[in-house]
Amino acid sequence: MIIKVLLKIQQDLFEAGSQLASSKRNKKIDIYLEKRVKEFEDSIDKWAKILPKLEHFVLPEGKIRFSPSFIQNNLPESGKKSG
Repeated sequence: MIIKVLLKIQQDLFEAGSQLASSKRNKKIDIYLEKRVKEFEDSIDKWAKILPKLEHFVLPEGKIRFSPSFIQNNLPESGKKSG
């Protein structure tokens, strides 16, 4: 099951990349991708209820001094401070 889900996500990423690289927008693909993002978010919520809580993270280089930049670079845009 997970392989099927991951292959579908990979296909969606290729679609999104081609949409971003294109000079012409395809409204049908935009709508489809918006729907898939919602489905993906719902899947994450479902898995988060099933899987054990993540308590440990692997940091780049395994060094704590790199963690602030790693966290900053991996926050969603809405979570980053402006200015």
